[in-house]
Amino acid sequence: MPDVQQYRKTPSRPVLLSRTALGVAILLAMTACAGTPPRQLSETDVFSQSQIDLAKIRREVIPIQSELTLEEAQARALKYNLELRTAMMEEALQRAQLDVSNYDMLPTLLAQAGYNTRSNERISQSRDSESGELSPSRFISQEREHWLSQLGVSWSLLDLGVGYYTAQQQADRALIAFEKRRKVLHLLLQDVHIAFWRAASAQVMQERVQATIVIAEKALAEARIAQRERIDVPQDGLRYQRQLLENLRLLEAVSRELSNAQVELAQLVNAPIGQAIRVEEPERRDYPMLLSLPVETLEEMTLSRNPDIVEQQYNARIARVESRKTLVQMFPNLNFDYGVSYDDDRYLVNNHWSQASAQLSFNFFNLLTAPAQMRLADAGIALADQRRAMVQMAALTQLHLSRLEYANAIEQLERSRQIWDVDTQLLKFTTDAVFARTESQLNLVSSETSAILSELRLYQANAQSEAAAARMLYTLGVEPQVGSVSELSLEELVEQLRAESTLAGVRLNEVDPGSRPPEQAGDTVGNDVAQSDLVARTADPIVVTPTAFTSIAVSQTPVAPVIAASDEPAVSSSTVFESTDNTTARLTALADALESWRQDWASKNNEAYLSHYAEHFSAENDNKASWSSYKSAVNNGKTFINVEIEDTTFDVDPEDSTLVTVRFYQRYESNNYTWNGWKEQIWQKMDSAWKITYEGEV
Repeated sequence: MPDVQQYRKTPSRPVLLSRTALGVAILLAMTACAGTPPRQLSETDVFSQSQIDLAKIRREVIPIQSELTLEEAQARALKYNLELRTAMMEEALQRAQLDVSNYDMLPTLLAQAGYNTRSNERISQSRDSESGELSPSRFISQEREHWLSQLGVSWSLLDLGVGYYTAQQQADRALIAFEKRRKVLHLLLQDVHIAFWRAASAQVMQERVQATIVIAEKALAEARIAQRERIDVPQDGLRYQRQLLENLRLLEAVSRELSNAQVELAQLVNAPIGQAIRVEEPERRDYPMLLSLPVETLEEMTLSRNPDIVEQQYNARIARVESRKTLVQMFPNLNFDYGVSYDDDRYLVNNHWSQASAQLSFNFFNLLTAPAQMRLADAGIALADQRRAMVQMAALTQLHLSRLEYANAIEQLERSRQIWDVDTQLLKFTTDAVFARTESQLNLVSSETSAILSELRLYQANAQSEAAAARMLYTLGVEPQVGSVSELSLEELVEQLRAESTLAGVRLNEVDPGSRPPEQAGDTVGNDVAQSDLVARTADPIVVTPTAFTSIAVSQTPVAPVIAASDEPAVSSSTVFESTDNTTARLTALADALESWRQDWASKNNEAYLSHYAEHFSAENDNKASWSSYKSAVNNGKTFINVEIEDTTFDVDPEDSTLVTVRFYQRYESNNYTWNGWKEQIWQKMDSAWKITYEGEV
């Protein structure tokens, strides 16, 4: 027998390797048994991390330097609100996971390198195939220590199919994250709107409420003194105190309600809690198209744009892809492998080699589990379809409810305005009577409390009407049309929101009633809307951009109206007659009609003002009926209106001399709104009078 010991490099290696292996095993066992005790965070650690987080939150927020407008509050909410930021990050995470899923379809390219060692030689013998005897020769076929490196690529048809469908599902999940962000955005803007109006009401009323509380407490103290000194009948004194205490309770409740507004607004716009925020009272906006568009059109918009419905559509698509993925997993798998290897073992004749293989495999147990797996996939599809139908019905129900809610909110807003107007007049009479000593302090406190409550309810009704519009817009699935929030500066975002002209920059874009029969295109919200004097508009295909509705004045004492009037027509010396087809007399008559229109508007004479408009008048999204309703509501809410026009030009239609386009620069001012800009009107000669057939900004 040959002496194999001559091939051993280190005679004591088996013992050393055994001892080394035993030591490593003991060390690993001790490491596994060593548990990690829970480490509770101290209050200092929690506070320090909270300070770091708060500093990080405030780092990118631009401080509020001046009065906060509604558009700036919305822009700050879009840019800095933490909940919206979280939704945006969740969407980014889903999109990152989509990128990762796309790589799952690639083949596997695996590189390996390793070190092998043995405690003794790998010695082998051979057996004679005929005699069955072992050969006396023994062979060493492998070194004790050698390095092995491999680089191989593997491709599986089954993995490709599963990865393809998984990427499709992840793409839909990324789109679901986008729809969830849309929902967060809608709810955020709705909350900002409500909180902003509450902050505006608190800013206007808080000092007045506190002053009235002081008057009431003073009157209560005097009443208690009178009771102790028995100046009045005891029962009358107690009734007097009871009414004062009830008024104080109401005033204190109003004060508590107003005190929360600043905190809520600061949280929504990510401003420091406790910072005093001065707000600029916004113009109230009205959305008559939400009530005048046909119900079928609104339902079509809801079914195609509502975020909840779109999300369920994606979930249903994910369920269907899951059934396809389940089916793919039951098919046989075809696997291709190719690799190159290197081994430094000196006993090998070929240290470098490459190899390739192709394998076809099939799990026969799939034949047993296939029916159950397909039933599970079908159940998932049925559940997704049922959820989609449920959400569709809920969205349509919400559409009709929010539409009625908006109509009722407008009605309640008008009623609140009327009550506030009456209470304001009563307060003036009561104040005069108290000064004349014909009324008691109790009556003054009661009148002041009633006026405060009615004014608060007016603000609340205003906020509720716009919140109802926001809920309806959310149901319809429309949102602000602005650029990237992260890329736009705060000023650019404010300008984009201001340019939108609807709640939070929301617009109804290119609403098309479709090809429904004409007799169905004029449906309105129903009798409730008719009782609210909300006139339905025509249902022709239009681009909806609702007109701003002016805010309601909240001053305590009426201001005498300032009426701009002059003896001469308000046509400046720069008036240009651009057509020679009409006589000077006809254009002079038109200039007189234009001046009459201006004076009637400034005097708030709605009947005379609206008589200048033709029956077939149109103004972008308005016809004569809706325009009359809208302008009457606006003018009735003003304490004064001042209108001036200058730089007027007349352009006679060369094909129809009865049509004249009038352009002028208008200066408009009221108690709560100012606007300067170019305006264009189209006047038409009808019988013996000039009428306006179109009006809009240039």
